[in-house]
Amino acid sequence: MALKGVDFKYSNWILIYTRLHLSCRTLKGNGITGGIPKELGNLSNLTILDLENNRLSGEIPSSLGELKKLQFLTLSQNNLSGAIPESLAGLPNLTNILLDSNNLSGQVPNRLFQLPKYNFTGNQLNCGGQNLHLCESYSSDSGDSHTSKIGITVGVVAGLAILFLFGGLLFFVYKGRLRGYKREIFVDVPGEVDRRIAFGQLKRFAWRELQLATDNFSERNILGQGGFGKVYKGVLADNTKVAVKRLTDFENHGGDAAFQREVEMISVAVHRNLLRLIGFCTTTTERLLVYPFMQNLSVAYRLRGISYLCTGF
Repeated sequence: MALKGVDFKYSNWILIYTRLHLSCRTLKGNGITGGIPKELGNLSNLTILDLENNRLSGEIPSSLGELKKLQFLTLSQNNLSGAIPESLAGLPNLTNILLDSNNLSGQVPNRLFQLPKYNFTGNQLNCGGQNLHLCESYSSDSGDSHTSKIGITVGVVAGLAILFLFGGLLFFVYKGRLRGYKREIFVDVPGEVDRRIAFGQLKRFAWRELQLATDNFSERNILGQGGFGKVYKGVLADNTKVAVKRLTDFENHGGDAAFQREVEMISVAVHRNLLRLIGFCTTTTERLLVYPFMQNLSVAYRLRGISYLCTGF
């Protein structure tokens, strides 16, 4: 039932009361003119009164304070003037009051600031008084937007915090694994060591120990090379600098026997240009000799062990 252009001063009150009683409690946007009739205070069962976006003028009748069941009161975007009736502050069930965009003036009753949702902006009202208040609650439409923005910001910050926390956790786990890995570097992989070869009290190094000492036999650590293989500079776990000779082609005919002879002869030989042997490493695929690293001694001398042992020079 349309109410476009209805003037409350001359309308059929039975029609309006009937519309409000039949749960048609919103009359917003109907271009209604005139003042709000005080008789609306007789609708004792009314829970929602929405007269937003009309052309209502005059004061808000204090009789609306008789609507004890009223929960939502919306009179926004009209031409209402005067003060907000103190009686509205006594409505026991009121939760929302929107009086914005009118010509209201005076002091806002203090209790109305305790409602979950209120909006008194766009008037000449005093929202301060003895206690400073905002003229609009955060739970209003604009407040919801503000709260939503805050929620988004908090969500983003929380997400970044979780991301950094997760990244830090991964870093510490990775670092812990590295530490655990270093604690295990002296443990040979089962079946890796070729124990058919032994040289008395000469130290047997683990393959992983020498691999880590030479940075996985990096080309940057090569001290020299020849037909037998390459010699790498290395640093053991106790910071001892060594030269690691990695033999090639030991699996050729007689290569393994030659390797054993070289180790045995070098380990007992004494010569000013020949470094003593620290230890060795043997696996099913590798033969390595470990010498002390001498910064100022030519690598060539290290590689001529067999020649000296054969010729004496």
